[in-house]
Amino acid sequence: MKGQPNVFWISGFTYPTGFTTAILQISARKIGESIDNFGWDFQFLNLDTVSKPPVDGAYVNGLFLEGAKWDADKNILAEPETMKLHYAMPIIHFRPTITEGKNKKKAQNYYKCPTYMYPIRRAEADRPSFMFYVSLPCGTTHDPSFWIKRGTALLMSLAE
Repeated sequence: MKGQPNVFWISGFTYPTGFTTAILQISARKIGESIDNFGWDFQFLNLDTVSKPPVDGAYVNGLFLEGAKWDADKNILAEPETMKLHYAMPIIHFRPTITEGKNKKKAQNYYKCPTYMYPIRRAEADRPSFMFYVSLPCGTTHDPSFWIKRGTALLMSLAE
């Protein structure tokens, strides 16, 4: 196989933050901009497979949602079903965007969801747990503070 994979299984990386930084760095070098001026735009694909990689950024899978479920029809966070703790997320397009001086997403509509490597969310000296944030649309039913109180998070692994 030549070139990058169509979809990256982010949970399989030893250092997922190195992967996300590399994506930002590639985009920054393409246009000669500082990497510090870049942020993320997340798009959620309701597809099982993708036939080719994106023009910019990367398609990522392997994340699980805890404390909420993903409404694939509306592409928003939703109330989880009773006694169901985890939901597989769809393929996510991690698309680098220049954020300097721009605030594309209004804070009241998006939950800045923390992503952890392990279900146990505490860090240890040899094993960090927090990786990065993913902006998830909340819809009109609940605001981000609702999901914060729920402890909603994305997980890369369901096992310790």
